Amino acid sequence: MSVFDFLIVLLLLPLIYQNFKFLYLKLMRNFIISRIEAKRNTKVIIMIHKKRSPFLGIFGTDKIDIENSEAILDELRSVPESKAIDIIIHTPGGFAIAAEQIALALAEHKSEITAFIPHYALSGGTLIAVAANKIVMDKNAFLGRIDPQLIGFPAASLVKAIDKKEINEISDSALVLADIAEKSIKQLTGFVVKILKIRRYDLSKIDKIATELVSGKYTHDHPLTYSEALDYGLKVNTGIPGEVYKLLKLYTSRY
Repeated sequence: MSVFDFLIVLLLLPLIYQNFKFLYLKLMRNFIISRIEAKRNTKVIIMIHKKRSPFLGIFGTDKIDIENSEAILDELRSVPESKAIDIIIHTPGGFAIAAEQIALALAEHKSEITAFIPHYALSGGTLIAVAANKIVMDKNAFLGRIDPQLIGFPAASLVKAIDKKEINEISDSALVLADIAEKSIKQLTGFVVKILKIRRYDLSKIDKIATELVSGKYTHDHPLTYSEALDYGLKVNTGIPGEVYKLLKLYTSRY
């Protein structure tokens, strides 16, 4: 073997290693998913997001996007109504329209759906979790607020800022933005109420849940703990299977 050949092998070894590691992780994930499905007699759907290192120019997704909604809706179409569904959620959120599309599809699906939250499901992830029949959280896991965000600011704060000024002190563009912000809050509140009604939540609790989640009374990153979710009236309990934690580790491993 020439020096040149040896150098080529040295350059290729890291790529070969990364490729085998990726394949190993994929096989292990599929193995654990199969175990969960066999144990619970369910169809497992994964929504786990964590930014990963690039591999041969390919990046792992790190948020809810249109590709997510396309993939999950495609999976849901293949699940018969008699088959229960487990959706495992670990996400910081993402595009509102994609989260709403997934949430509505889950809420309208005839299967019994359980959302597992081993660590966190924030923003749009919370909206998707609420669309399940029940939510199973780790006792230290967090849900989040789903108040709309516009140009990097909370919609509720944009509306409030306008209300504190005289009309002649406000630019036309600021007025338009505040109008959009107000509409976005009303629209998302209405959407959450719709999801909660589909899931047959107690009618006396629906307005409270929607207000706590959407109104913007808290900052967008203010966590919603298990005990708070229970107090609001969300259908939450604890008792996540050990396989779910193992699966999360495999998906959040760097490769």
